Amino acid sequence: MTTMDTEQIRDEICQFIRMSDVLSTSVRGVTRTVSTYTVGVGGEATHTFTGNIPVKDFKSLKVDSTDYYYLRDYTINWDTGVLTWNTPLIAGQVVVYSIDWGNTDKIFPDFPRDGITFDSFPRVGIDLTSVSTEPRGLGGTVHMSDLLVTITVWVSAEKNNVTNFGGLVDLESTINLIRSSMRTNAKSFYTFPYIYPKGQSPLIRGKNDKVLQRSGDFFIRFRIE
Repeated sequence: MTTMDTEQIRDEICQFIRMSDVLSTSVRGVTRTVSTYTVGVGGEATHTFTGNIPVKDFKSLKVDSTDYYYLRDYTINWDTGVLTWNTPLIAGQVVVYSIDWGNTDKIFPDFPRDGITFDSFPRVGIDLTSVSTEPRGLGGTVHMSDLLVTITVWVSAEKNNVTNFGGLVDLESTINLIRSSMRTNAKSFYTFPYIYPKGQSPLIRGKNDKVLQRSGDFFIRFRIE
């Protein structure tokens, strides 16, 4: 039982959406590198992914063929590429990883600033729009929270010259892929026990009909602290 960290929740959801390939690596502008290494003498508490920075996400990370997951098994400084294992590895263990990295992305744990150019789209943003907390039992020392997460997708109304991505079909496809990934992995997160689709916004046209926007709402239940 830990104190709820809303920034960590957003960050975990962001990493999950990135690794779920709801947008291709070419659209996101990242490079995917697959590699392996063997832990040296003395083991390691940390590992630096030299050259593969800034790190955006791990498509997969295995230690001796066992899947390792963000926060549950490791933490990472995404800018420096320094990964810290929750339990240090020992000499001889084999690490196999598929890593996404680069100076740009299209998926972020926040909403875009005003004034970004059309070449910046598509864009996926994440925010917690509601948190409801109640005491769980007498004494009020333990609490249970439900959170509403809004994931918004923006695309250019027409396919742009940078990503060849845009229009209503690409918007709806991205929303549907996010929804499907959340349903499939509803109980697979570390910072909360359960999430499911709650609703969806109408289509919104902005910037003189040059940008299309739609949001999906997802409900996190039973977060105990």
